[in-house]
Amino acid sequence: SRLSSQKGFDLVLAAAPKLFELPIQLVIQGLGDTHLVEGFRALEKAYPKNFRLMNVFDATLAQKVYGGSDAFLMPSSFEPCGLGQLIAMRYGTVPVVRATGGLKDTVHEGINGFSFDARSIDEMISAVQRSCQAFAKPKVWQKLVQNGMTADWSWEKSAITYTHLYEQALQSRVGFAMV
Repeated sequence: SRLSSQKGFDLVLAAAPKLFELPIQLVIQGLGDTHLVEGFRALEKAYPKNFRLMNVFDATLAQKVYGGSDAFLMPSSFEPCGLGQLIAMRYGTVPVVRATGGLKDTVHEGINGFSFDARSIDEMISAVQRSCQAFAKPKVWQKLVQNGMTADWSWEKSAITYTHLYEQALQSRVGFAMV
């Protein structure tokens, strides 16, 4: 990812000590803001068993990270669309996201991932805790994975939805004169 506050990495950095009280390990791959990189480097030293930063852009490595992870944390401040969560779901990696923009449209609490509303450390940690609780129940986790992997986010599906919307709008305009 791009290491920036827009992507929520300031929240991750601030929350890390509390996150590492949970049964998790965290890996971040990406390039970005110097202060975040320095903060994550310090985390690596303080929590070597829990955290790893790969400060590099490498698409092949990113695929391995997606495929080798159980969950994908995306606490974006804003996200008009968001591809990360869609890629994660396709790889069978359950997203934990801040409910904003396209993340809110694609990740549904307890169905194919976990979400939180406020841009706050406590809400993010709560969502991560819920994911840990689900992970501890293999049948529940497998259902989340399956729901994410089989969801249809294709343009074909969207085109059908938009066509129906336009048809409804047209029908509601019948009988009105256009000026």
